[in-house]
Amino acid sequence: MSTRTGSVGISYVDYAVGKNFYNIVKGWFESLEHEPPNKFVRSAQRYSDHVPRLLATLSTVVFLYFTWSFAAPALSSRPDSGDVINAAFFALAGLVTVWSLSFEFGRLIERNIDRLVPISCLCLNKGDERLLKRQRKHNQSSAWRVGGSILGIVGTNCLANLVLRVIGLT
Repeated sequence: MSTRTGSVGISYVDYAVGKNFYNIVKGWFESLEHEPPNKFVRSAQRYSDHVPRLLATLSTVVFLYFTWSFAAPALSSRPDSGDVINAAFFALAGLVTVWSLSFEFGRLIERNIDRLVPISCLCLNKGDERLLKRQRKHNQSSAWRVGGSILGIVGTNCLANLVLRVIGLT
């Protein structure tokens, strides 16, 4: 299972016979079953190393927005300093938690995007067919993990805001 590359070298005395062998090998190689490359996956793999920091930052901004939008009315009614310190402590704890979990989910997304590989293979026996089936299943499970990690990030953010709301800080 690899990307579509190949190399052939022919050392033969007669040019016409060597060229004929080359054309046979080239025709065979081009006739192999392969999946066309997915441009979206290739682009995602090119930029996947930025995913953890980007998602952690985006989640943090969303968390801060919702925390501030819920906390601003409560702060305008002149709460005592103890309530402000408690609110700030829990908001900071929520912020660190959201950033850390989102960063970890981002690393899972990055890892699974990088595991998606194009498939091309020559199935000569049952073992090759099992290998092809296993690789396709691996690609599919990696795609599902990416989706699950994105849902995990959204869930983490929602849960953190819900916890702050339940404990009465926002």
